[in-house]
Amino acid sequence: MIKFLEKKIEQDFCIGVRPYGKAIKLQGLSYTGFPDRTAMMPGGVICFVEFKRPGEEPTPRQKRVMAELTKLGFECFVIDDFRDAAILAGALRAFSWDRQERPEYRKGFTIAEAYEAEQERQGRRSNAI
Repeated sequence: MIKFLEKKIEQDFCIGVRPYGKAIKLQGLSYTGFPDRTAMMPGGVICFVEFKRPGEEPTPRQKRVMAELTKLGFECFVIDDFRDAAILAGALRAFSWDRQERPEYRKGFTIAEAYEAEQERQGRRSNAI
């Protein structure tokens, strides 16, 4: 039942992203600890998302991999509930649209900032790595 909840959160996120972009699962990787989904949106917006059961933390290996991806300039998120999955999907859509429509957002503005602003508006905590 608990593993099912993690999969359901992941599915809901994918449904939220699908009308505007892709949230793919890179299967068959021999690289352990890689995040569950790679979200790709219009305008070259890419981030990585690890899904967990409510309250669960990434493993040490997953944390190292996400730190490596962050050093490469990618944004990584850990999502452990339905509401945060919906918030991140919405932030990705808004960020992607803003990057295409407003050139001033192309530099110095991150998905994490859009996500944190939406969480703050809704009184939530941040899950950006």
